This record gives sequence, structure tokens and C-alpha cells, in this order.
Amino acid sequence: MKALKIITVLSFIAAISATGCSNSNTGIKVDTGDIKVNADVDVDTGNVTVDADTGDIKIGDLSVNIDDILKYDKSHKAKADFSFDTDKSIKAFEINLSVGNVIIEPSDSDKTTLDLEYTIFAETDAVCEQVEGIVSAESEVSGDTMTLKLVEKNSGEEINHWLEKNIPECRVEYTANVTVPDFVEKFTADCDVSNITFSNISGSVNGYVNVGNITCTAVEFTASSEIKANTGNIAMTDANIYNADTEISAVAGNIVIALPDSKSEDGNIKISVETGDVKFKGNEPYNITEDEKDSKKLEVNSCNIEASVNTGNITIE
Repeated sequence: MKALKIITVLSFIAAISATGCSNSNTGIKVDTGDIKVNADVDVDTGNVTVDADTGDIKIGDLSVNIDDILKYDKSHKAKADFSFDTDKSIKAFEINLSVGNVIIEPSDSDKTTLDLEYTIFAETDAVCEQVEGIVSAESEVSGDTMTLKLVEKNSGEEINHWLEKNIPECRVEYTANVTVPDFVEKFTADCDVSNITFSNISGSVNGYVNVGNITCTAVEFTASSEIKANTGNIAMTDANIYNADTEISAVAGNIVIALPDSKSEDGNIKISVETGDVKFKGNEPYNITEDEKDSKKLEVNSCNIEASVNTGNITIE
């Protein structure tokens, strides 16, 4: 089911609704029940193309036709909870999700937990019920790393791959609420079409998404970290603390970052956008050491920041 992955792109079109581009835009409005999108999409960058006559939308190498979505007029909501014992030797946590939302927060125990919510879309109730019975989750441990993945419960195969081969006439949207013990030192979410949120965690924090948004709130970056979006927006809130090298980048999208406060120490922050804007917010005192149209260097408290754009603007509010 090639459509399983690419159809869900429409759930995340809002992620590229404000890429900072000034080229010609095409307005798209889609309403398919749970999916509601009203976005201006740039059609000149090569990252996104829209054919208003056929309804075809292409984002990078992903493409979808709106008519393919409209045929799924049945939907079922489901949820499942999972808990995984986590030895204190585990220092790194990873989750890989093809499609959906990921929220990673600290656990109040020595267990890693997954609160999974998902919606199944298909042409019949019978197909929805069939899919509802096979969605599961597993954890794999290799060395000091635990990896969490969604699987088909009997085969253990990654769920979307299994569905592509066995139940092609459906799509599934997931929200994975994950809690991880506080002795874990490295967190990674590597997703395809997804919105990722890191909240209230400390360590090396790494988020990668092909299409979607990444948000970091109340995160303490204590080791080298990367936050990267191919097509989507990145939001770094005013509650984050930077004590290590942090790289933040987007190919097409906006980055909004609060100026580091006095709790941050010796954080070196590198920000880059190919097509889009970088916006700094906050009331912290800063010193600009380089001020060009497409690049800026700032000293904020004890942090050094480098920001650059290829096509777009850098502003400080």
C-alpha cells in the first residue's frame, strides 16, 4: 500500500503552511473528516508542487491525489497502552515512526511507557476492525540503546510495511505518547511524516522528520543534539536550556527560537534554513557580532548563536 504513507502527508500539510517564501502560492483546502487542511503551499521551490486541476500534491518524493483520500468514508478510533521494563544500563532511547505524532516526556518510574492512540480509515467497517486487532508495539535492546517500534502483533513486522502488503485499502494515523526514565541520557525520534514534541527531558535530544513539525519545550540540552526537519517548522520555546552544541535546521520551513536565558551555559547553537525564516524571540540581552541579510551571529548570556538562511529572513523580536 504505497498510499498508506503518502496519503497521510495531507494530515501534515499545515506543517509547511508558512515556509517564509514570497513566490507564487496556491491555496489548498481539504476536509476529509479528521483531516482538515487550509494551507498556502509554495509551488515554485521544487519542494512542493500542486496541480489544481488533477488534485495531485507532491512533497519532495512523496505524492498523493486528494481523490484517493475521499474514498475512505469509514473510520475507527482505537487506543492501546504498553509498558516496557527499562534496565538502568539503558542510556539511549529511539523511536522510529513512519506516520503520526510522537510526544516524548519523562517517566515517573523505571519503565518506558507508550500510550498509543490511532485512527483507522477504510472503505468498510470490517477493514477498520481488522486493522484494530493487529496494531502492537515492541521494544528492542541493543547494547545500551532501547528502540521502540509499532508492529503487527503476530509477525513483529513494522506495522506500515505489513499493512502495505496485507491490507492495502486503508490508512492509519498514530499518536505515540511516550515516557522514558530520567536515567536515559540520549533521546532520538526519527520519523518520516510526523509531528515530534520533546518535553521536560534532559540530555542529548535528536529529532528528525521528513515532513512535519518539531517542538522542544522545557528541554535541557546537556550533550550534542540535532533538531532537523526536511519540510516543516521548528519551535524552540523559552523554557529550553542550552549547555551543549545544538544544531537546528530546516530545508523548507520556519524556525522560531527563544533567546537562551541565564540558566544556559556555554551552549553553541547553529541554526540554518534553506527556504524559510529564522525568528528569535525573548527579552534577554544580546550582542550581535555579525549582521548580514542572510546570516547573523549573536552572543546571548554565555551562549554563541550562528544563524543563516539561503532564501528567507532572520529577525529578532
